[in-house]
Amino acid sequence: MKISFLVHSLYNIGGTIKTTLNTAEALADLGHEVEIATVFRRREEPLFSVDPRIKVVVLVDTRKTAPALTGTDARLAAKPSRLFPKTEPRHPQYSRYADERIIEYLRGCDADVIVGTRPGLNIAIAAHAPAGLVKIGQEHLFLDRHGRRLERKLYRAYRGLDAVTTVSSTDADSYRKRMPRIAANVHFIPNSIPATSLPPSDVTARTIIAAGRIEKIKRYDLLIDAFAMVHTEHPEWTLRIYGHGRETKTLRTLVEGRGLHDSVQLMGTYTPIDAEWVKGSIAAVTSEIESFGLTIVEAMGCGLPVVSTACPYGPPEIIDSGVTGLLTPPGDVEAFAKALRGLIENEEQRRAMGAAAREHAKRYTPARIGAEYAALFESRLSARERTDTGPALDAASRATSPDSALDCHSVDMSTLRLAGPADRLSLAQAETTVTPTGADGAAFVNLDDLDEGVWTVLRDGAPVTAGRVDSRALTRAGARADTTGIVVPYAEPGTGALLVRVWRRDWFAEVTSVSWHEARLRVTGRLLGPGLPKGTATGTATLRTDPSRVHALTTTTDDDGFSVEVDTDALTLADGGGAGLWDLRLSFDPESAGIRVGKVFDDVALRKNTHRFPERVGVGSGRALRVKPYFAIDNQLSIKVTEAD
Repeated sequence: MKISFLVHSLYNIGGTIKTTLNTAEALADLGHEVEIATVFRRREEPLFSVDPRIKVVVLVDTRKTAPALTGTDARLAAKPSRLFPKTEPRHPQYSRYADERIIEYLRGCDADVIVGTRPGLNIAIAAHAPAGLVKIGQEHLFLDRHGRRLERKLYRAYRGLDAVTTVSSTDADSYRKRMPRIAANVHFIPNSIPATSLPPSDVTARTIIAAGRIEKIKRYDLLIDAFAMVHTEHPEWTLRIYGHGRETKTLRTLVEGRGLHDSVQLMGTYTPIDAEWVKGSIAAVTSEIESFGLTIVEAMGCGLPVVSTACPYGPPEIIDSGVTGLLTPPGDVEAFAKALRGLIENEEQRRAMGAAAREHAKRYTPARIGAEYAALFESRLSARERTDTGPALDAASRATSPDSALDCHSVDMSTLRLAGPADRLSLAQAETTVTPTGADGAAFVNLDDLDEGVWTVLRDGAPVTAGRVDSRALTRAGARADTTGIVVPYAEPGTGALLVRVWRRDWFAEVTSVSWHEARLRVTGRLLGPGLPKGTATGTATLRTDPSRVHALTTTTDDDGFSVEVDTDALTLADGGGAGLWDLRLSFDPESAGIRVGKVFDDVALRKNTHRFPERVGVGSGRALRVKPYFAIDNQLSIKVTEAD
């Protein structure tokens, strides 16, 4: 059987794309031929990896490098779509040119089954796919989301489909009730999530994790407010929010306003995300509405109990409150804080719920969901008296994807394990190459073999893509007094290449807190390392472009800690009026420049975008200046001074 999925863009990131790829791969495992037709291609490579058995067909190439449209195509591209309904949110992205490309693809489609993945595409399939194809419309949101005008269009169009699937039973009931003429063709099939290959969380980390699009409907503001209530009693706990979206800036402002910049980090997008889930002990979902809840199942599969609002539609169907997690009334900050507090204070309950959650997540594996779809497709083919399911793929075609991606695990702060043969792997920095040691498909890299800086992991001399980067050991070990460095693996933003960041020195000034006190910026931290000098320390702020310009800082130290205060009104712009970049240093020797103050001892290799601090507008050198503390690209703390707007 040949199955084709029609998607808006395979090159975006989101639940629809992820679950479509999961299902497509599961169907390929069953021996079916699978292709994904993407209306738009916006970048060179998809953000999610695509199994090589899945054929990708691009209908409209919108990359900057794509040839410019000319003639009739250009004129059609300037006209709004007639095929895609105006009441569909994606309508502005479609044109008459996109219409023509979709219709051309559908009329020439040689699949046995064609599957649409959003309302506008389902309508197109119903109207233009050949009569002999089995036509399936997937609902990845929910009927109430679409509005009455679009609902009426869907009801008319969906009579031309062989089946409509929803991702929640509640939404399936809505379709059956409000579209009685297609009620028999509505089926509930949940989304699928592959089981992680990583060991589950042991729920001892003092970290709460949330993940998803940073949009208003996710109500991360409620999560931050609830965390603020809990944080006053449990200041050792932190909150990490993974994802990106239009509300990112608003959330950063809220974090700063609550004074939580040392405890709440907006981490950006990570894929695969399971290596991040296992670093937490509690998953949090505060959405107003969740059509399904992919992140809930992801977190459960990694052994985390989930605290979620009991919002429509997915969470109450997925979470067994009191068994696999806790449900709270939507919008109730105090109830959510109470639920978090209860799990924070009861490790035994976290462990029991996490184990139950992991078991429950097995219901959503791609193999199980893929089999449900295959059964639905085959039943519809049988109804059309088409019994030929097509040739099964040979064993070579069914093989798993090649080793293009490489998994990497942090054994501890100074050792990495790479999932591959040592004789094929190496690490490169400039002209230096280091070969790991190991056997039986496991290669080990030690801090002692690596100089400070960024190393690229190579296989047979070529850079590799990061697979699962399990660095949870770096969040648990903590920095020791005898620490001389740390080795941190990570995926390079944009390219996904597997890189390793190394910090080495005799001693470290590790930041723990950054706070404002009027015009003075206070930085506190720990002093670490076997080479820690004795005596009295001196803190300085040095202008990066002119090291002779130095400001002495008020500095106090004890056996294992330090505190410096910066009078930011004393800082100035660089010569010529450019931004003044001031680096903070600590020294025990008046003749030495000392070391940079920073934060390196955990799993975050690039802290610049994940850890933000409040900024201040003040007066320096007789002018209004904006003063912004930030972590530089090497995770060292600096202060940026610019002209105020």
